Amino acid sequence: MHNTLSFILIDNDHVNNLINKKMISVAFPDSEVYIFLNPIEGFDFVIEYMSSQSLAKTILFLDINMPEMSGWDFMKKLEENESINFDLLKIYMLSSSVEPLDLQRSRLNKNIVGFLEKPLTIKFLKSLNEKK
Repeated sequence: MHNTLSFILIDNDHVNNLINKKMISVAFPDSEVYIFLNPIEGFDFVIEYMSSQSLAKTILFLDINMPEMSGWDFMKKLEENESINFDLLKIYMLSSSVEPLDLQRSRLNKNIVGFLEKPLTIKFLKSLNEKK
């Protein structure tokens, strides 16, 4: 299995996804980046991907406020799936507003690594190299 990181972006904002993908491509030029505007399609992909790529370390950037399924609904459903290895799937909640309740919920959830304000930054992404 390759040693590069894979990234999954689940956010219903197309422009944000483009910006974030560009930032990831600069910080990790050899990485795979998968983008989903629809959280339900993104959820299905994560389940499939983490089953088939079980040895690849993957970082998921998950928007909180989305139609059809919020980031919190996504997390609840993901945590109900016993096949997910949260040691290999690192989840960051990504939001355009810093709602104190969302920040608190993300800190209390053992499967969420961090809470980030949009958009991603090169500085933050480069810090992921230190956490590998």
